[in-house]
Amino acid sequence: MQRTFAGILGSTAFTITVIRGWALGGDAPAVIPRAAGALLLFAVLGAAAGRVALWLVDEGVAARFRDELERHKTKPQQPRRA
Repeated sequence: MQRTFAGILGSTAFTITVIRGWALGGDAPAVIPRAAGALLLFAVLGAAAGRVALWLVDEGVAARFRDELERHKTKPQQPRRA
């Protein structure tokens, strides 16, 4: 999930920065370094956000599993029918 978020946010930031720079009349030598900086910054932010999202999903699944396991342990066993 981290790689996905990093890739999406980084490439989006790069594209927006390039479009903005060229729309404002910037030339490639001035625009590309800023776009590369935006890509790196937002890739790092995206990786961090992806890691947090993965942790939240893992914790939610683990909590639900523990709850179901506890519910199953406390549930009275019924005899099986043949």
